[in-house]
Amino acid sequence: MINGEKAGWDGRSGTHTMELDEAITKTPSTKPDVIAGQIHGTDDDLILIHLSGNELTVKYDDGKKKAVLDPSYELGERFRVKIQSADGNVKVWYNGELKADLPVYAENSYFKAGAYVNSNPSKGADPSDVGQVVIYGVEISHS
Repeated sequence: MINGEKAGWDGRSGTHTMELDEAITKTPSTKPDVIAGQIHGTDDDLILIHLSGNELTVKYDDGKKKAVLDPSYELGERFRVKIQSADGNVKVWYNGELKADLPVYAENSYFKAGAYVNSNPSKGADPSDVGQVVIYGVEISHS
């Protein structure tokens, strides 16, 4: 929130950037899957920084498409990711290298950072099993 107002934006205009310095340190054992950052739209996610097993990717198009950030990510490895929404596109840099330029946007977008797991006790996962992301720094800017 910004001054009590929602911190959202329209992905068709302006430049909106989130830079994360982070490490994924734990994934649930039943489903080793963690989302470490994202742009969310009105109803659903637009893009996800997603670790599945050892493959760190940017997922988009409702998870049907992906761009690989690191094919052999190791838990605890610190990395920097920059996500930028501008003029109806989203670009993603991984450790300073442009890895994805995606033709996606949402009219009402906002950033999310942290550990979001896709593990569910109703599907056999242990409720005490967790995912963990250490965030060393986060910067968000809008222009």
